[in-house]
Amino acid sequence: MNRKIIFVSDYFLENGVFGGAEYYNNNLIAYLSGGYRPSEGRLAVERINSSNVTPSYLHHNKQNLFLIANFMLLSEEAKEYLTQNVEYAIIEHDHKYASSNNPALYKDFFIPESLIINKEFFKGAKIVFCQSKLHSQTLQKNLLLENICNLGGNIWTNEQLETIKTKACPPP
Repeated sequence: MNRKIIFVSDYFLENGVFGGAEYYNNNLIAYLSGGYRPSEGRLAVERINSSNVTPSYLHHNKQNLFLIANFMLLSEEAKEYLTQNVEYAIIEHDHKYASSNNPALYKDFFIPESLIINKEFFKGAKIVFCQSKLHSQTLQKNLLLENICNLGGNIWTNEQLETIKTKACPPP
């Protein structure tokens, strides 16, 4: 049986949403599917908008690995089914464990317990990927979980890196 990755997010670039998370997700999907290093093989990656993920869909695809990115539109029923029945990882973009999505509103980034959300969903993930040390430390001190991984940065395409090089370091 060949497992595939099912990448879940509220929106993708093809939905006309051009935010930082959507670019990051697009770059990650391209990397995973072999777009950056074809010699290392390709993984099958299917995209699905979180609003289309149902318990029935999850049941029929539970043999696959789910990567969950933005999930504001993922139903509570789908989150519960994932937590109890499916292997999944979370790509944590913007503090979806805080009802405000902004831990900077609170002293030392400690979010009041009454404003913590999605804790069981984060706890049930195989791993939660964060984009910086501060991001991962903030999530860890608020949720007290051991499944948190600091990636230490973002994923850029060669074209994006070339733009940075050209704009920031023009030739003399």
